[in-house]
Amino acid sequence: MALKAIRNLGDSSSLYIVVGDEYKILGDYSKALVSYQFGLKLSPTKANIYNRMGLVLLKLNSYHKAEAAFKAAIFFIGDDKPVPKGVYYNNLGVSYEARNDFKNAAKYFRATLRYYPSYMKAQNNLKRVEEALSSQG
Repeated sequence: MALKAIRNLGDSSSLYIVVGDEYKILGDYSKALVSYQFGLKLSPTKANIYNRMGLVLLKLNSYHKAEAAFKAAIFFIGDDKPVPKGVYYNNLGVSYEARNDFKNAAKYFRATLRYYPSYMKAQNNLKRVEEALSSQG
């Protein structure tokens, strides 16, 4: 149904984002990913699409692909938008933590806080991975 609307309204990366978000809400991560990929074909430098793809890839346990998507989001967002850049760094840290690479996770959570110092989620994430690192010896 949503894809019919896109065909009728014309291709727009924003429409593919909406469709992908709906699929993600429904838990259909594979379809969400495909929708975001269509959006990227139309807007290959749109950071928020890469971030959404990364979040879906985390749900699909594709951690290395999620890392690549978050790194692309960080690259394309630029330095003039520190809050979303910080959020993207946090998501990158989450992808490293998911595969127990606590050292890199901590590195990216710290990067998050350089761009978005008041981000409580990143503060908590950093504390958790630092505790994991200290327990490893």
